[in-house]
Amino acid sequence: MRDDYHPPVRKTGGALLVVIGLLVSGCGQSIKDLDVPGDFQRLIRDVAVGGQPVFSGKTCFSKPLEERQSYRYRAEFTAPGTLAEVSRQLRGSAVGHGWQPHRTKDGEFVLIRSLNKREVVLSAVADGQNTKVSAFTEDNCGGDVPRDPLLNLVLGDNADPDLAPRQRQLLASAYDAVHQLGVAITQELDPGRVDPAKTPSPPPIPDDYPRTDLKTCDVDAATGAQGAQWVSSGLVAGFHTDTTDFKVVEDRIQAVAGKRWKAIGRKDDVTKRVSYELEREVGGVRAALVVELKQTEDHHAKPGVNVQGGIVTGCVPPTVG
Repeated sequence: MRDDYHPPVRKTGGALLVVIGLLVSGCGQSIKDLDVPGDFQRLIRDVAVGGQPVFSGKTCFSKPLEERQSYRYRAEFTAPGTLAEVSRQLRGSAVGHGWQPHRTKDGEFVLIRSLNKREVVLSAVADGQNTKVSAFTEDNCGGDVPRDPLLNLVLGDNADPDLAPRQRQLLASAYDAVHQLGVAITQELDPGRVDPAKTPSPPPIPDDYPRTDLKTCDVDAATGAQGAQWVSSGLVAGFHTDTTDFKVVEDRIQAVAGKRWKAIGRKDDVTKRVSYELEREVGGVRAALVVELKQTEDHHAKPGVNVQGGIVTGCVPPTVG
């Protein structure tokens, strides 16, 4: 999985909220100013589209009797031009630096990437004839410290990756290949159980189906560059009462899949479960059906094998050609 915009709180206002929170609690660690590291500053300056970023850093954990490292780094700058114009400029600049564009459920524009394994969120709001741009990243922040406004944009399922045309096409092709395989397997192993509408194809954007998720993912974990992938569960669903032998069921699945789909990563544990993936490449993108088998009983206490399967695609960057 994995997700846009409220007017950002000015850092003076944010600091005031923190101070008030500490006064009310009456005790706890003090919130301290921090130097903003150069890698975060470079990340923002690379996409500043003519603006002059102002940076601030603070600790963000204040529970009493507990010590731990925390930080929240912010950046703000004003860019000339309307929100639509600046958003286009930001997108054009950012995708080459590892950012994945997103749209919130309300249509707001957000950029997300990773830095030191922590999410960096950047957003923009209209500011008269100009556009105000804000970004933040944090780690180990406590619930007693007010949440950064930008975090609300990406919590839960509020924001989905906003795919570039080629990125969308490649992901849809990989998704559709797994979808077709899953439907064929369910029809073969448990006729009447398949319901393709529960996992639609081609995939919807935004993903309005509870079992289907368009997620942000690591294109390059070392650099923090982000992309998008499809993940879906519940595509294959069946119960087979004519056998409890995993090998028999696996052979049936492979017979439907054919030679192009390779079984990898088989895990057999002591709880009478087996899991593995059937994978292939589609247009250079990984397409995989995640298969889970479990020895169990039906509602008549008849033993058999329950089969579940879902979709995972590879991670595709917005810069894909």
